[in-house]
Amino acid sequence: MSDPSKSSSLLGYLSPPTDSLTNNSAPNAWPAHLDRLAVTLIYIILLLVVLPPTVIISVTRYYAFGPMHKDWDLKTQVMSNVMYWFILFLFLFKLPGKDRGEDKVAKTMRRKKMEVEQVVVPPCDQSYVVGWAKHQMVKPMSRPGFMIWPTNKASSGDAEARGTGLERAKKGEKVILYFVGGGFISGHPLLSHLAWTVSELLDTRIFCVNYRKSIQPDAAFPGNLLDALSGYLYLVNELGFEPDKVVVMGDSAGGNTALGLARYLGELQKQQGESGRKEVGMVGGLILFSPWCDMTEQPGTSAEFNKKYDYVSSMAVNAIAAHTRHYPNHLRSPYFSPALPSPDGSPRFSHLTQGKAGGKKEKKGTKVYVQAGTAELLWDQAKMLCRGMREEGVDVTLREVRRCDFVSALLLDRDEVATSYANPTQLHLHCLQLPTQSCFVRSFAITGHVL
Repeated sequence: MSDPSKSSSLLGYLSPPTDSLTNNSAPNAWPAHLDRLAVTLIYIILLLVVLPPTVIISVTRYYAFGPMHKDWDLKTQVMSNVMYWFILFLFLFKLPGKDRGEDKVAKTMRRKKMEVEQVVVPPCDQSYVVGWAKHQMVKPMSRPGFMIWPTNKASSGDAEARGTGLERAKKGEKVILYFVGGGFISGHPLLSHLAWTVSELLDTRIFCVNYRKSIQPDAAFPGNLLDALSGYLYLVNELGFEPDKVVVMGDSAGGNTALGLARYLGELQKQQGESGRKEVGMVGGLILFSPWCDMTEQPGTSAEFNKKYDYVSSMAVNAIAAHTRHYPNHLRSPYFSPALPSPDGSPRFSHLTQGKAGGKKEKKGTKVYVQAGTAELLWDQAKMLCRGMREEGVDVTLREVRRCDFVSALLLDRDEVATSYANPTQLHLHCLQLPTQSCFVRSFAITGHVL
């Protein structure tokens, strides 16, 4: 690995390695004309060949040796095993094809008492593309954006406290910039309830940028970082939001993207005196649900011992290879594994604690909220991330959702619904029936300090 730039002592590792070669054997998406056929064949194989023995083995194991997890019932165990094999087969040979509806709002996505407005987010100016965001195969591109907001009046009592649609920011208005999860290879920000629920509970506009998925060489990292930056600059430059009024939210791969965006803004600030570009500022908060923040998958952590509980683990290998294809030997980069110490030992999170230079009032550091389930693959990563942040003085809150894998922790808070929904299976079914979940009230009561 090449030495980091000597001029990047504040954040470290600004300049990408010059010795990194693209991994041309990294998995790609199916060709467009084969995508639907391949998925259809996979479904048939799963239904006829994989599903029956998986169910039989799961039931037999449950009654012969007990549940895999002490809090699971039979339905939960069967569902977890079936989903493990489904995801494994789906991503075993190739990655999913491009989402043909990435710029669409399907009827099934819409929620009652919520509105959505679409926009094409313009690519960021080339002057912002430096360091790790600069790669010859990955260029800034326009991306689909979706602004969602509740139809009710602003709950603060001030009708002017919150804007609607794509109108310019009200004075002092805060906005959430959301990045969806999906292992960097799938996901639409409006498909899950998360953005809708948060917008309704916090009575806040949420801007969702459907960043590129790493299914082709021209979309892999730094594609997600460039798209995230474009979304942020659109909010600040076009809609007039103040940088510290932007709160960035993400789950899993989206959480990694949120952390990467904040770091990159810090690096741009560090270079501000060396360029003529407009000052970018720093976001005011981060809300991270089960952030993917260590792609080295260290042994002896939840990435190893929770694999048997968390069925999203079956997609990790191909997802990591696809996303990091341009830097395959640099998985410890803070853009891939922000929970790990910096390769050169420099501070990892000083950009989240820096005050704003000049002026009568000094801007407080960026506030962070992290939530993760104790039975999920990413649990130890979340703890490591928060521990590193605290050591550097970041205002961070970690909330654990006991006994939940990634999906269950994301859909519902186990503690609030334990008496009514005793297992993750019931939580999943509940989420299919209801567009919003009141159990998130406690979670976002805790995140109040972020907003």
